[in-house]
Amino acid sequence: MRAFVITINSNVQSRLSAERCIASGKKYGLNIETMDAITPKDDVDKLCANVGIVNTEKFGDKYSKRDNCIACFLSHYTLWKTCISLNEPVAIFEHD
Repeated sequence: MRAFVITINSNVQSRLSAERCIASGKKYGLNIETMDAITPKDDVDKLCANVGIVNTEKFGDKYSKRDNCIACFLSHYTLWKTCISLNEPVAIFEHD
């Protein structure tokens, strides 16, 4: 099984958390790879349109920032698609 930790490479805390996750995985024989997170800086509206998501109004609510929610979803979505293309189970980790 492949395993990935979603990591915001431009964020020191995210990289440090990913490194801890990778180290923990090694203790249990799991090789965890980093996957560069999608962030709001990546033009999430364009990325949504590219995958056929045209209505994004439900991503935000009074407790969440819309673009952050979309970025998180798209990061996971990317790995879900990776799982399908690999035709094997994939474990997804993230720092929060």
